[in-house]
Amino acid sequence: MNDFAERIVYITGGASGIGLEAGRELAVLGAHLVILDYNPTDASLKAVEDARLSPKQRVARYKLDISVRQDVIDTVAKAASEFGPPDIVINSAGIAISGEFADQSIESFDRVMQVNLYGSRHICEAVLPTMRERKAGQIVLIASMGGYVAIYGYTNYSTSKFAVRGFAEALHYELKPLGITVQCLCPGEVDTPMVAAERSSIHPATWAQKKLGQV
Repeated sequence: MNDFAERIVYITGGASGIGLEAGRELAVLGAHLVILDYNPTDASLKAVEDARLSPKQRVARYKLDISVRQDVIDTVAKAASEFGPPDIVINSAGIAISGEFADQSIESFDRVMQVNLYGSRHICEAVLPTMRERKAGQIVLIASMGGYVAIYGYTNYSTSKFAVRGFAEALHYELKPLGITVQCLCPGEVDTPMVAAERSSIHPATWAQKKLGQV
């Protein structure tokens, strides 16, 4: 048996991009999947179901706005009751809004922080009670290379991802003695629907720097 067979894995942002691919790969390894997404489409659910190692593997989906704390707490509680509490949680939900700081509204800055940083916080708060009870669990927060190296035109995005890294590191130290691991994944640019949509309005200097560093 591999490390993921029969494990229950919750994935936020699981209907597209990195989250969807993670769901498919884990389905191949025999995991049971809970897809949490603002738009959990039929196509994304079918893609995960089709990748299953066995038809006995369960797959469910729940609509979730990661930026709304009470929605996260209520939805995770419902999923835990109906499907079972998570062994592994992957927080892949995130957004990017590029542009020079002088041209960015406070609303766009706040939206990126609410989804990327506070969304990470909300999902951790929601899943911790059952993990603490069992003294076991794994939390994976997805940040970005933009959380290691600041990018032109990414004052909001880089701020949020630097913060996710700090949050993950501090939480790691708190939870490790309890048997719960916290990991932070910082990928470079990945060809996802979010990245594709961003290219239509991205600042030229941001695009040039991303191509140079593949961030």
